Amino acid sequence: MGTFVRLAFSGAVLVGLASAAHAETLNTDGFLAACVADDTLDQIEGVGTTITPKDFCACVAGKILESELTQDQVDIVTKIHKYDVEDTASDDYDTAQQANMGFEEACSKPAE
Repeated sequence: MGTFVRLAFSGAVLVGLASAAHAETLNTDGFLAACVADDTLDQIEGVGTTITPKDFCACVAGKILESELTQDQVDIVTKIHKYDVEDTASDDYDTAQQANMGFEEACSKPAE
């Protein structure tokens, strides 16, 4: 194996390990409970018809764990589903809201 290939592979492994370590520091339990209890999920196309709310929320939680969101941003996403957001002017709120919208879009589509 050439030096470049070994370095590239090592870099990919390190990135994968860093992502796994980041995911281990995030707690999505509160998010899952808030998401499943969110009575507006049926307004998202596909939820309740092609995907159950529980599976949808589990998918979004998985996307959260794959993301670079901080725990504070995960907590904001949780508050969004609880309709308990107080500070919508923060950068963390904007980041969390945009990420959540992308995760929800990805998870509401049927698997191909």
